[in-house]
Amino acid sequence: SPVKKSKVITSKLSRAIDIPVNALQKVPQIELISNMEATIDGIKNILEYDENMILMNLGKMKVRFIGSQLSLKCLNGENGVVTGLITSVEFIN
Repeated sequence: SPVKKSKVITSKLSRAIDIPVNALQKVPQIELISNMEATIDGIKNILEYDENMILMNLGKMKVRFIGSQLSLKCLNGENGVVTGLITSVEFIN
C-alpha cells in the first residue's frame, strides 16, 4: 500500500542521514526540560485544564500532565508550553 511504502522510505531515509524517524513524519513531539517545562508540538485541542492537571488531545493519543502550579503558555496553533512543577506525564490511547 502507498502508506506502508511511505513509512518504509521514511525509515530508510532517516537511517541514511542519521536523524530520528519522527523528524521526517508529522507526529506529535514533546520536549521536557527537567520537570519544570514541556514543549508540545501537535496539539489538536485542550480537553481539561486546571493548576494540577492539563489534558491535551494530540490526535491518535492524549497526553496528561499532572503536577502543581501548571499553566499553558504560548499556545500557538498546534504548539504550546506547559510550565509549573510537572510530577507525571501520562499517555492515553
